[in-house]
Amino acid sequence: MRWPTPVAIGLSLLAAACSHAPTGTDRALSAFGQFQDALFAGDATLLRGLVTEESAPVVDELPLAQIRQRQRLQAISASDERGSYLVQIRDPNQGNARGSYVVVRENGRFVVDLVATAAMHATPTDRPTDPHHFEPRELSPADLDRIRQRELATPPGQPVR
Repeated sequence: MRWPTPVAIGLSLLAAACSHAPTGTDRALSAFGQFQDALFAGDATLLRGLVTEESAPVVDELPLAQIRQRQRLQAISASDERGSYLVQIRDPNQGNARGSYVVVRENGRFVVDLVATAAMHATPTDRPTDPHHFEPRELSPADLDRIRQRELATPPGQPVR
């Protein structure tokens, strides 16, 4: 009567295989959905919790009132790009133009990285940047004090840096 044991083990393995644990791509799509929910609700406090720490200051610059008048972006799929996830979207506000958002894991949570997303979509310009230039000025008494303190702190025989 050993037959029921292998059958029971097989059924339990089949049940475990059929249960769908959320994958990273599923969690990235979910994080993007939560981000859009907060975005269209106009909840800046909630939005700051759904983006990376580096992206949180960007939330204050978002035109939430204008965004609420638009249609939601449609998430199509997500792909794992070595730890960060690219969520492919379609924008019905721009003739179903395709784009992507970056979702990363930060402090154990999946969050949208607005800075990386903007950098990914940035286009370089041919405009030269302003070159740095130095203007000579007279040293202040505070500058002279700092120079003197460095000289005193430097061991004898060592060059002053």
